Amino acid sequence: MVKRVLLSVWFLGLLLALPVIFQLPEFFAKYKIRQVLQETTAQPEDYRIYFRDLNNDGKRQKVYSFRNQAGQLAFQYFGDEGGLINQINFSRKYSPNVPWVYFGDANNNGMLEIYGFSLGRDSLFLNWAEPYGPDAGPDRTESLFITRIGVFDVNKLDFTVTRFNVLDLDLDGQREILFSLVTGYSEYPRMLVKINPETLEITTSDDLGINPYIPVYHDLDKDMKLEIIVGSNAYQNLEDSPGDGIIYSRPYLLAYDSDLKPIWPPLPFSPGIDNTLHVLFNPSDMREIVVFQFNRSLPTDRMIGIFRVDYNGNVKDSTFLPEYGKRFKFQVFDGGDFFWLYTGDKMVMINPYLKVIGEKDIDVSAKMYRSRDFEEGFPHIATSDLQSLKVCIYTDYFNHKVEKVFKDEKIRNIIMEVAMGPEYFMIQTDSNEYTYRFGKNRLYYLKFPAFLAIYLLSVLFVWLIMRIREKQLTEWYDLQNQVRDLEIKSIRMQMDPHFMFNAFNSMALLLKNGERDEAFNAFMKFTRMVRLNFDFSDQITRPLSEELEIVRQYLDLNKLRFKDNLEFSVHVAGDVPMSVPVPKMMLQIHVENALKHGLARLETTGKLDLSIVKSGNEIRVSIEDNGIGRQKAAQLNTGSTRQGLKMLQAMYDRLNQQGKPKIFQEIEDLLDENQKSAGTRVNIRIPFTGKDPAVARA
Repeated sequence: MVKRVLLSVWFLGLLLALPVIFQLPEFFAKYKIRQVLQETTAQPEDYRIYFRDLNNDGKRQKVYSFRNQAGQLAFQYFGDEGGLINQINFSRKYSPNVPWVYFGDANNNGMLEIYGFSLGRDSLFLNWAEPYGPDAGPDRTESLFITRIGVFDVNKLDFTVTRFNVLDLDLDGQREILFSLVTGYSEYPRMLVKINPETLEITTSDDLGINPYIPVYHDLDKDMKLEIIVGSNAYQNLEDSPGDGIIYSRPYLLAYDSDLKPIWPPLPFSPGIDNTLHVLFNPSDMREIVVFQFNRSLPTDRMIGIFRVDYNGNVKDSTFLPEYGKRFKFQVFDGGDFFWLYTGDKMVMINPYLKVIGEKDIDVSAKMYRSRDFEEGFPHIATSDLQSLKVCIYTDYFNHKVEKVFKDEKIRNIIMEVAMGPEYFMIQTDSNEYTYRFGKNRLYYLKFPAFLAIYLLSVLFVWLIMRIREKQLTEWYDLQNQVRDLEIKSIRMQMDPHFMFNAFNSMALLLKNGERDEAFNAFMKFTRMVRLNFDFSDQITRPLSEELEIVRQYLDLNKLRFKDNLEFSVHVAGDVPMSVPVPKMMLQIHVENALKHGLARLETTGKLDLSIVKSGNEIRVSIEDNGIGRQKAAQLNTGSTRQGLKMLQAMYDRLNQQGKPKIFQEIEDLLDENQKSAGTRVNIRIPFTGKDPAVARA
């Protein structure tokens, strides 16, 4: 039963259809991307692209930030139609540590300001301009000294700015500018900075030697003011801060009020370099903090730790994710009712109780970019691979993916929110900017009918192949049966009882007349002929030399019977290849017919001439007699059943079906000058390839 199912057309068709179906996922994917715009790189050096609604008209405008020819941080902004409007240059020196610009409406007038940092020797300055403000212009920029950047043991300013925000921290209607200053080799500062945009007053947190790397803002104690919860890191965290009891090889969780005063003492976590804390809030209890620690200094089973911390700084619960510690990239973000953990090849879902509730496999990637809006049908997450050649776009909670592969360009950045709308995104390469539209694929709804059609076509194909094969096998078996019949018939023909009777009578007569040597020679020829026939009993062809030898023996034996009434000659040209296979009894049947039906009733001496020559790629055989001819033989009813000719034609047909050049045979009636029968000539042309082929077997 199982074998019958496995060999059925339905199962074999399924095996044939599955590889085809698996090759078509992109063709019938639910979503596809279409390129709508290609622009060449605007700046020769490293630059960054942003899309923000600068003038509050509901549309995002494109902004470039880059280092200008004067070595300053500059930005260009473009109109709604894409044309360049202006370029603004910030004063002082561009720093590759802070190449970005930031956006915010600090004066609360509906128009965004653009902010950027620059250096004056070791002094850090914040610069800003309002492109669409009432006093907008290329020279209308503001600048504010923030702090000096110290150096520890190398002559290098190693710092950066993280989490730049413009927001109402104490919920009094007045917005503040907030950001975090972090350093590596530089001695200081490592602090949070708050700026009052009206008075330009600067407030900073105490410098504890801890890098406040990732601040988040939340009303933790429900006092109508935002607290600042900061996850820090211990990467290159040198012992370069005041003696305050801080252990510099470990990260700390920090908490500040709206005046940047500590709410609780720094909460330490496990030590190690390349060691970072990421802070989120528990969606089931917004007064609870969820801390993800990624510590590459620990064994893989404790590399990823998750901690629940209450608003007083007490750890309530913790867990580790040993199954994901071997991954190479870590990033975490809020997923609404759960958390998303990105590991480079998976997206892991974790609930508020620190339990893994699911995971999604993604292509191995080096970077991840995400949209702020996870609306269904729009691009949610984009990743770029390790070679920066392939982009994968995911949507609908990673259930659908669209790929874009570049051959000659490296991917530099992916912008998920562009001017054209939420269904558009941009890929920035080292030489071009490509804008794509993400949308539904109309062929998606034809996926299952197409798969069914492929399956049915595969079944039909298998059925046709099986029918053709069945027909071929039937024909093969029929041919085998024909060959066996031909073999049996050929043996019967070769052992013609009349011939045997006449041969033995001739030998007996020789013995009676005392011609013992002649009788012995005749007997040896007879046995030689019998042995040659049985040597090729399992074949329908034999070498020309063997066929010719049998005919010679046959003619010699018949000479005993006909004596002087028979004359024969056999001529074989010297260039005839004697090993070429020919149909068995090809010569013997025609020679026998000539003797039995043409020469036996001839009143004069019968003559038979056999000639074999080579002409080009053919071997030409001629068998000619001076007998009574076919017409008179038929009138006299010589007893011919034509079985020999029928068998010989069947052999020709069998050999011709093997795809070889066809054997040609012609029987010609000879006439004298009075148009009377003068005998019969048989002409046979055997194609020859130039090589001595092997004898064909049944």
